Amino acid sequence: MLITLFGRNTLITKFVPAKFKVLPKLHKSLDYKNNVINTSESYIKLPLINDITYRPIVNNINCPTYQLSKLLHIILQPIQKVIPSYIKGSYDFLNKLKQNDIIIDKDTKFCTYDVSSLFPAIPHSLGLTSVEYYIETYEYLLDKRFPKAFILSSVKFILENAIFIFKNVFYKQINGTSMGTIMAPIYV
Repeated sequence: MLITLFGRNTLITKFVPAKFKVLPKLHKSLDYKNNVINTSESYIKLPLINDITYRPIVNNINCPTYQLSKLLHIILQPIQKVIPSYIKGSYDFLNKLKQNDIIIDKDTKFCTYDVSSLFPAIPHSLGLTSVEYYIETYEYLLDKRFPKAFILSSVKFILENAIFIFKNVFYKQINGTSMGTIMAPIYV
């Protein structure tokens, strides 16, 4: 199948199912950290680590919804950049502090929060309502070739067709979005 995105032809010769995998969160393991700190060797010998948690990822490259997800990522990216709570990285965070005249002195304490299972936790109806709100609020930033109805129906289609394979068994994700779908970070 030949599809065209923004003037570039992409040949898809074979669709493959999205694949489920897990990535270890080594940075959250106290066993791992202690092994690193307490070694004087040039390498780190890791015995069995008991406190590792895992991040589930669904790799959807070349799956049937991949190109649509990629297109949505491109369409919605201009909106993401103007949302006040969006922080691209550390330098962006520091610039926002400076722009808002936030003074940091020696007594300032920073804290961070981690939302557990954020991607699969957002109900589809809430996520779609949020996307619709931001499309309406920042409509002037969107490419006019893609009407709101197309964007919303495409997001809904991707959410409702998150199908992946694990150990040769097919599954359908019914809540939230999967980490690994290219539009997921902007959706979340």
